[in-house]
Amino acid sequence: MSQQLEIIVSRVKEETYSWEDFIRNKNATVYHTLAWKKVIEETFGHKPYYLMAKENGKIIEALPLFLIEKPFLGKKIISTPYQACFGGFISNNLRAKKKIIEAALNQAKRLNVNYLEIRTKSKSNELKEMGFIERTPLLYSEVILEDIEKNWYMLSRNHRRNVRLSQKRGVVIRQATKLEEVYTFYKILEENFKNFGTPIFDKKFFKNIWIDLVPKGIAEFLLAMYEGKIIGGHLLLYNNDTVISKYSGYQRKFSKLYPSYALYWEAIKIGIEKGLKFFNLGTTDKRNYGLLDFKTKWGAQNKEVYFYYYPIMGDIPQIENYFNSFSIAKKIWRRIPPNIITRLLGQKINEWIC
Repeated sequence: MSQQLEIIVSRVKEETYSWEDFIRNKNATVYHTLAWKKVIEETFGHKPYYLMAKENGKIIEALPLFLIEKPFLGKKIISTPYQACFGGFISNNLRAKKKIIEAALNQAKRLNVNYLEIRTKSKSNELKEMGFIERTPLLYSEVILEDIEKNWYMLSRNHRRNVRLSQKRGVVIRQATKLEEVYTFYKILEENFKNFGTPIFDKKFFKNIWIDLVPKGIAEFLLAMYEGKIIGGHLLLYNNDTVISKYSGYQRKFSKLYPSYALYWEAIKIGIEKGLKFFNLGTTDKRNYGLLDFKTKWGAQNKEVYFYYYPIMGDIPQIENYFNSFSIAKKIWRRIPPNIITRLLGQKINEWIC
């Protein structure tokens, strides 16, 4: 006889110990940790609502949700913001999943949000059966990690050449050892974002990752050094059996040193040395053929990411429009040098578009 399921909606304060115990023994990711929850709360101010299905007092399934609320724009609930592949359901308990989905819909209706959004790298028939709209605007790229030699020859000939040239021309990769170095990487990334026409988050995001994730061994900042100076960086997250490339950038004037190639190859080697199975290069708009080609040449396979939407009080977003590199907003943003106004505005934009 099946046990009665109890569905809990929690801000995960009183549930700290049971939550950590649950995710330690399941297919949880860095985005399920309370450390990541703290980073999101303290950086962007979003309210967490973690749904848990309990049986005999133990959590058997869970779904982290965040409420994003802005004047004039409305409210939405996302599982989970600032990522696309991970952070959704943890187990394969179908009965518990359906109960949690029902609870998520009830919570969304109580809060009068525009819509409820659940992101996953796996297709979900349960969500479709319960009325969610499925969208697949992005692809995620993932390299299978085997050993140094095999992964080296997974690289395209041109990628191997560029890694060698970077090493030959004096680029050295090392870990960041202090927050000031992380801030230097942030300034480089800020310029890169401007060139892409994309608003960047406030540097306190990196500060909070440094404080809350790095000491726990679930995040690491790599630095590309040349003649003693930082010319690039790479933020890695460690996610169960996967190393995630979260953000990477370099100073354009050093492009002939190929620092990005050195950083990506170092990330692959670290993943292999840690015994991990995958290197996730993040998500890409399906129409960005150049970036997809760059990722594929590391030996990556490109697979669809699934976004599920349930409209409550408003329309669902057209996420494809945000990634349109030819939009007027992006053209304007590329022309504005980083300054205090763009940083403040960028943070506000990232608080909503997440």
